[in-house]
Amino acid sequence: MIMVPGGGVYFLAHTFGGDLKFNSHIHLLVSAGGLQEFGSRRILRLTLNKNALMQMWRYAVISHLRLALKVGVLQSDLNIKDLLTLLSAAYKNERHPRWIIFLDRIVSKAHFLRYAARYVRRPPIATWRLLKVTNKEVEFVAKDTKAGLLVPTRVALPHFVRLG
Repeated sequence: MIMVPGGGVYFLAHTFGGDLKFNSHIHLLVSAGGLQEFGSRRILRLTLNKNALMQMWRYAVISHLRLALKVGVLQSDLNIKDLLTLLSAAYKNERHPRWIIFLDRIVSKAHFLRYAARYVRRPPIATWRLLKVTNKEVEFVAKDTKAGLLVPTRVALPHFVRLG
């Protein structure tokens, strides 16, 4: 978890979902009030434009990935042309109609920090979710968020290691 100096922004990078599939997302807490940039007038509540926020976030992420590719930090099994095509498609939303931005009101920093701490202090999968482990495969309980169910899932051991 990272706290930005000044105490107004906290965020936590999270790379997996309840089914252990790659699901890169960020939990972010931003103060909804503060002081005007020029002057001393207090702002009690900020209103965020969800669509504008999504577009700015998408631009920032794709620009960062393109720069990382250019300077040789980003590596992929894809060739550079295919990777640039993939990034362009992600930027234009050809594969997903939109990037998901979920805004919610949280009462306090303490609430957010308790919520975020659950992810920071634990491994990707709880011991109770492991049903069977052999030298060839792992069976575990995965969360099917669409159906709202816990489902047994079996994967080859090398695949399971890559999930975590």
